[in-house]
Amino acid sequence: MDYIISYEIAGIIFLISLLFVSLFVYKAKTRTNLLYKSFIIYSLIGSILDVVTAFTILDTSTPQLIFINYVLAIINILAVNFTPIFYYLFVVSLTHEQKAISPKHRIFVRAFIIYDILAITTSPFTHFVMYFTSSGEYMHGFGMTVQYILFGILLFASVIEIVRHKNNLSKHQILIVLSYTIIDFAVILFQFFNPEYLFVGLASAVSLMLIGFSIRNPMELIDNEIGIYNRAAFKEFLFATKKDFSISLIHINNSDYIKYLHGTDNGYYIIRQCVKKILKEIKNPLAFYIYQDTFILVSKTEVEAKEYASKIIAHKADPVNVTLKGESKKEISVYLDINAFIIKNPLELDLAKLDDGETNKINLLLNLFDFIVSDSKDSPESDSLITMIDNSIIDKYLESICVQTTVDAAIKNETFEVFMQPIYDLKTKAFTGAESLIRLKDSNGKYISPGLFIPEAEKNGKIIALGDISIKKTCEFIKKGNLQQLGIQKVNINLSMVQCMQDNIVEHIIQILEEYDIPKTMIRFEITETVMATHPERLTNVMNSLTAFGIEFALDDYGTGYSNTSRLLNFPFSEIKFDKSFVDSAMENIKHALPLKHLIKMVSDSDMIVLVEGIENKEMSDLIENFGGNLIQGFYYAKPLPLEDFVDFIKKGLA
Repeated sequence: MDYIISYEIAGIIFLISLLFVSLFVYKAKTRTNLLYKSFIIYSLIGSILDVVTAFTILDTSTPQLIFINYVLAIINILAVNFTPIFYYLFVVSLTHEQKAISPKHRIFVRAFIIYDILAITTSPFTHFVMYFTSSGEYMHGFGMTVQYILFGILLFASVIEIVRHKNNLSKHQILIVLSYTIIDFAVILFQFFNPEYLFVGLASAVSLMLIGFSIRNPMELIDNEIGIYNRAAFKEFLFATKKDFSISLIHINNSDYIKYLHGTDNGYYIIRQCVKKILKEIKNPLAFYIYQDTFILVSKTEVEAKEYASKIIAHKADPVNVTLKGESKKEISVYLDINAFIIKNPLELDLAKLDDGETNKINLLLNLFDFIVSDSKDSPESDSLITMIDNSIIDKYLESICVQTTVDAAIKNETFEVFMQPIYDLKTKAFTGAESLIRLKDSNGKYISPGLFIPEAEKNGKIIALGDISIKKTCEFIKKGNLQQLGIQKVNINLSMVQCMQDNIVEHIIQILEEYDIPKTMIRFEITETVMATHPERLTNVMNSLTAFGIEFALDDYGTGYSNTSRLLNFPFSEIKFDKSFVDSAMENIKHALPLKHLIKMVSDSDMIVLVEGIENKEMSDLIENFGGNLIQGFYYAKPLPLEDFVDFIKKGLA
């Protein structure tokens, strides 16, 4: 038989091009990408051998040539028949990206593989699939018809998978996969009745090209601005990898500060460019950008992971030079405050404790990474050293989940409590204010530290509900305790960044105050410098709207964040609350007392009240009074107190 090979040659050229793209663009070692590459490779082998055997089977003059032809024919038929198997696995992987391939899928595929190997490799003896006649003519046996049927079954099974899991794919993706199936069904039928035409390779190449750039678009797994893999790619990598590996989890602590200095848009760009330059320096081939300020490097060994982390941490002292985008093209030097966490064989962490029966191991691991990063943000100090992560982090994470569960229940049942910490006026020598502080008990009746449950509420989107409860409980406290009659002129309430960003925040707050019939002039909301830094325009609008009702604002924790004195003067603050660290530093070193004195004077001269927190003894109190401070708050006078104790404390002060 004379074979027509021109279509197959065109297919080979296309498949080689696709293989090149898969090797240099689809570089992520994910399960779906590995299957896609296997799909291409087997299609290419089958197409090449289709062309080669079209010539070799014409010459069977010697036993050696017959043997070679049998070997080539076996490899050729195996490659062609493995192609639909890998296509089926590719579809399964695509529709199960967040799950492991189930045992039933594996058994189904293995049955086809075992059958193909046995049926095809034994054909020289059984003549079941193919054979050469005594005259040297190449023939197909009944088994070749079976192979075509099995090919069709795999394609049909792929369609079934698509229909069953259509919600995991877009309509566009479904159409592309079905198009491939239809094309291959048509090719099978045509090839069956016209065996002289060889164009399976061309059909596969066209289909693979459609799949590669429409379904498994490589850009879906890559952060375009940096050119490295993203969080989705990392999840696929975890599913695909079988070898031991270590990771360096890198977190940029000062990303908010960078955005504050250069603006949000420029800040994001600068951070990405810093990551891009760092990765270029250390030449790590496998990196994943999983957040705007967090990325992961995959290493073969723990030692290698530490080496990468050490090189990256060096940028705390050795800045990264970045050229800003836009017309200015200004070059700036960026110092990065970095935390690095090393995890040896992360898939071997004891995640069984976290298994809720619904979340798979990969998502549990990623949730754990999220916790590690957020926990580092909540730590009181960041020394930017390398931290080794082991199974002890699981217990800490479990504690976090327990706190989260308690918070959820407390929000649902409104079982939070409000305490008041008195604020002392150094001028009138009386308690004229208080700060409202929310408290939460665990199932054993013990109080959970606010440093634990407030960050949990922030991370899990419950801070708005918590904020509402805080305002309502404070209003209830003020009313029940008749605080105004006790001489309490102002009550400070913490207002979170998320609350400030709500569209109806002004109307909502006013409605609560009017519901409890609380004088609006008694309320002073405390906000942090982070809110001021990240959302200045929105914050200004909210503050101006609420101050129009007589509500005042205090800047909380002044000196711990991104203090910019000229900027804070643009906001309608009535009070600046100096952080405890100022006083501690001044008490330890007389040189540090002078800046504190000048800052207090500057705030006072700007017609704002100075409140200093963390006062623990008379020496601290005297220092602030000598420097011209107005209000002080701390354990020297009183700890946060529940309603009855607070009322008794204030009454004793009046006696």
